[in-house]
Order: sequence, then structure tokens, then C-alpha cells
Amino acid sequence: MLNHKNMKSTLASYFEKIYGKPAEVFAQAPGRIEFIGNHTDYNGGFTMGVAIDKIVMAALAKRDDDKLCFASIRTGEKVYVDINDIKKQNKEHNWVNYPLGVFKYLLEAGMTANSGFDMLDMSSVPPGAGLSSSAAIELSSGYAMSALYGFDVDKKTLVRIGRQSENLFVGMPCGILDQGVSGFGKKDALVFIDCKSEEFSNAPLPQECKFWLFNSTKSTRSSTACTRRGTTSAWRLQKFSPRAGKTGFCANLALRISRPKRTKCRQTPIRGQSI
Repeated sequence: MLNHKNMKSTLASYFEKIYGKPAEVFAQAPGRIEFIGNHTDYNGGFTMGVAIDKIVMAALAKRDDDKLCFASIRTGEKVYVDINDIKKQNKEHNWVNYPLGVFKYLLEAGMTANSGFDMLDMSSVPPGAGLSSSAAIELSSGYAMSALYGFDVDKKTLVRIGRQSENLFVGMPCGILDQGVSGFGKKDALVFIDCKSEEFSNAPLPQECKFWLFNSTKSTRSSTACTRRGTTSAWRLQKFSPRAGKTGFCANLALRISRPKRTKCRQTPIRGQSI
């Protein structure tokens, strides 16, 4: 596994090979595990998580036109989007939507970009393993975009925009746990989140505390699809207000949820487990 220093040099080499020019900025964000409070983040409760040492790193460089170009480091495929006509990409190019949505909502938040960009990313976070690789790409790309264009945006705003992108652009109605822990994670510390007020703080871990992660090789996507069948999940009751940048939680909504008939569903790990 590449360490972070080697990852940067490898990513820089791939970027120059694919785009024929050097990257101008690099940024990274970690994956995360949950510590306590699973499923309370989209209900306005308290939750805690821990950032891990696996990261997503993004590299960007400005273009001399109005195109946004996203390339796959695995295949070299390029996807182009017009900066003046940002639309959700189809299923085949869904991987583009995570950073593309972040850029869209940065612009809607008042940031300005006078040209397009080329982007490439590299990850040591296993995709689909419940370690929030999606939040890591949202945060790393947001940091890189801010550095490239000089956006005046703080970390808390980027965390909210990352979540906004995943909710409204990608279409995954998650809470703010994933982006919050990725954004505010520190070495040897937990991230505590009040998900109703969206306040973030850190609590030190005991020196002897360690977390062991085991990769089951089972994708979380299969279990997610299974649990959605025939039920109205609580997070579907979220109502996002772009103006306020916050969510109305289902705990505050006077709605009755009818319980469906029980259906058999093979259990698979939904999120990364800590021991």
C-alpha cells in the first residue's frame, strides 16, 4: 500500500501522463469508521466517528477554457462537463458526480471560477466497504478546488457542501457523519458531532486505544439495496433546505410510518466495524 508521500508522487506522474501537464494543487481527506451513534446523524442526534489512515487524494490544474475534465486513473477515460451547464452524469459516469456536485454547490454558495479544470484522484480507501470513500473524495476535491481558485470557504462549510452534494446531486440521503468525521478527524482523537446544530469537536483517545478493521470483501451496496425493499426508510423523510444548508429531521416530522411485512434479507456488513 502506498504511503501518502508516495501516493502524491504517483498521482503527479499519472496526472502529467494523462493531461500532458503538471498538477497545480493536491489535497487529501481520510475515510472514517463509526464509533457510536449509527443512524442518529440523519435524525438530529449525537454521533462519534474516527478518521482512518486510508485517504483519497485529488490533483487539479486549471484549463484555458470552460470545461471541467474528470479522468479515471484506472482506465484513462475522460469525462467533460461545461462549467456553465453542470448536470448530473449518467450511471456509467456516476463516479464523476461526487466532485462535480461539490463544485456546483461551491459556485451556488457564491464562489467564482474564471476557467475550468482538469482533475484526477487516487484512493487507498476501499470502495463500497463502509469507510466513506465518497465523503473522502468530496472533501479532498473541495479542498483542492478551494486551493486552485482561492475560494474563501472554511472547513465546516466544505463539510456541509460535501453532504449537500451527496444528498441532492448524487442522490444518497445520508446524514453529516461521514463528511464531518472526514473533515474534522485528527490523529488519536474521536470526532463528536451534534447533528442537529452541526457542531463538531474532538475528544482524545486513550494512548493504548487501537481500532482493528477487517475487510469482509462484501460491498455495502448490496445490503443497502436489500434493506430499502418494501420499506420507507427514515432518511427518506429528510427535507433539505439549500438556503439554510440544514436538514429537517424525521424526528421532528409528524408522519406515520407503516411497517412493511418482514422480508428475508441476507445480512451483510453495512458499515466498517470497529473492535
